[in-house]
Amino acid sequence: MTTYTYLKNGFRLALLTGLRREELVTLSWNDLFYSEKKGCLMFVIDNLKVERITGKKYKSKYVPVGPDLMDLLTELGYDDFKGSDLFILVPNRKVKHTTIMSTLSRGFSHYYMQAFPDNKLKQFKVLRKTYISYLNKEVGDSVIELTSHGSMKVVNKHYVDAEVVAKGLTMKIFE
Repeated sequence: MTTYTYLKNGFRLALLTGLRREELVTLSWNDLFYSEKKGCLMFVIDNLKVERITGKKYKSKYVPVGPDLMDLLTELGYDDFKGSDLFILVPNRKVKHTTIMSTLSRGFSHYYMQAFPDNKLKQFKVLRKTYISYLNKEVGDSVIELTSHGSMKVVNKHYVDAEVVAKGLTMKIFE
């Protein structure tokens, strides 16, 4: 039996960054930048999906590193690995990115059905939708700058879950 010790951290990283699977598995420690001007740490990454589809360079995505994400990064080795070319998730890989992406999806579905056997199956991408819903609540229309979407119409149609926003007005994702 193979164990996938990175699943839990992969789910948490997805929930705390809102990244798509392909962005998540290629995220490296050298994607972290500290903005002297803004006084904050953030990930600055390429929008892989749009660039793959259009074949052109697209505006970068910015993911702010809040307290919850910083706690996870510290657990994953921030002090030892910051600035390195190592991947954040599964740094010493012996498998392809696509294998990790597939395992994250299958693992999420498996554990979701274990936790909620009577509910309709949710896919891994629900973590992105949850993140963007919470981010939208916090920053409003500026969410398009952080997610690199073209308009709020796209964000509202595909990502903002009104039910999640309503239920989570006072909730912290990790305590």
